[in-house]
Amino acid sequence: MFVERETRHLQSGMSDSGRKKICHVISSLELGGAQQLLLALTHALSAPEFEHIVISLTRETDLARRLEALGCRVHCIGITGPRSAVMGFCRVARLLRQEQPDIVQTWLYHADLLGGLAAKLSGSRPIIWSVHHASPDGVHEKGRTWLIVKALAFLSYYIPDSIVYCSDYAKTVHEMLGYRAKPGIVINNGVNTDRFRPAATLRKQFRQELLLEDHVRLVGMVARFSPIKGFDVFLEMAESLKASIPQIQFVLAGTEVLTENPDLVRMVESSGLSHCCYLLGERTDIESIMNGLDVLVCPSYSESFGLVVAEALACGVPVIASDVEVLRRLVGDRYTSPVGVAEGFAEKVREVLMLGKEGRDDIGSQGRERIVKDWGNCAMFGQYRAHYQRATK
Repeated sequence: MFVERETRHLQSGMSDSGRKKICHVISSLELGGAQQLLLALTHALSAPEFEHIVISLTRETDLARRLEALGCRVHCIGITGPRSAVMGFCRVARLLRQEQPDIVQTWLYHADLLGGLAAKLSGSRPIIWSVHHASPDGVHEKGRTWLIVKALAFLSYYIPDSIVYCSDYAKTVHEMLGYRAKPGIVINNGVNTDRFRPAATLRKQFRQELLLEDHVRLVGMVARFSPIKGFDVFLEMAESLKASIPQIQFVLAGTEVLTENPDLVRMVESSGLSHCCYLLGERTDIESIMNGLDVLVCPSYSESFGLVVAEALACGVPVIASDVEVLRRLVGDRYTSPVGVAEGFAEKVREVLMLGKEGRDDIGSQGRERIVKDWGNCAMFGQYRAHYQRATK
């Protein structure tokens, strides 16, 4: 099935206000790190400098409506499979020809491929790829996605005028995979430290929602449901923690992290955690979840940046993360565990919980200080503005 939704009438040509018109092509508007960045970017870099058009290759979501509320024109193409991808490609190319943007920026692998080729075909320049992923071996990737990565490595010599990576690690990984080095730049992800900050009121409200007293230890994970995010590791860790801390509770949140997801429900049930593990699905109040936790765990097998880790740290919440270069840079060596080793995560979480509230608050305040100093979003917005200005000279 193929559905195209256009939220407003097409407007051909340059913006009549003199603003730079940027057309963002993104694989989907399901809530994730890249999508949150796109939302923040279109809000921060808007009138009078820029006009934003967003083309999502898949279905309409709540995020599409939030982008519309910010003044973006949003087109949801509705690609559902290989057959509709051909029609979708033609429609993306048509939209780009009609809009005649000053910049085309593609987000995530599928959009880098389809949107990049459509932009090239339509004569749009400059073309910017945005890379928000980093899997050096593809072990936890779908086979089709890994083939796309290999194709993009070849096409990186012909399509993009620049490639924006969300971290040095992501740049290193992709250049090892064959991406052309010359157009690559790094603009680190940033965190809104005014939104993500310690808030006792949010902690109280979130725990009231779950009917949990403040003394109950709560450990959580926020991620889309994907093998690379390490849900198997988290649940094995949780099973170990439950055996030694009977009153502990767990929270999982993210796209497809729902009771309607049979694969995830089977994993939770087989771990014996059905009575103490909350599946919250996709949420927009991530700052409330973070404040409600005692510890956030990020057991990903690979990460390009780790935005949820930075958000938790900004909220003053201790984080235990996989010993991956980019995550180690955020949390420090002491609060990492070997990748995929559930008992390593369990030991680290026990260590943090045993410190008591005062000890956890000390860890949290140090983490927030680090995020405010090095990963605030103002610097990120400034770098994007400068890059857009250079690209259109």
